[in-house]
Amino acid sequence: MESEVRQFAPHERVSRCTLQSYLEGINFEQVAASMVAQVILALLGLDLGEASCEAPRFAALLARPPALTQQLDFATALWGSAGEPAAAVVQQHRRQSSPNSPRGKAS
Repeated sequence: MESEVRQFAPHERVSRCTLQSYLEGINFEQVAASMVAQVILALLGLDLGEASCEAPRFAALLARPPALTQQLDFATALWGSAGEPAAAVVQQHRRQSSPNSPRGKAS
């Protein structure tokens, strides 16, 4: 998997733009590559808005994504938000998952 990531990640770095460009090459028929990129990044717990991630770390996250319990809350929110902009759902998930939010703090 890491070799595949290295093929589309220049300089061993993955950004939202490089991921989206790679996904555009897949030619999804029913969904925009930008939406797929947003969902992948959100499920992996990455915020690559203005930053980038090292290719080996990105590949490791793809191979072993964060705990299923974290993903279930997000997936449920995403599924229940049909018609809402994906960016709004992602932002809400990030706020709820933040260590500073009441829901994200360890009890």
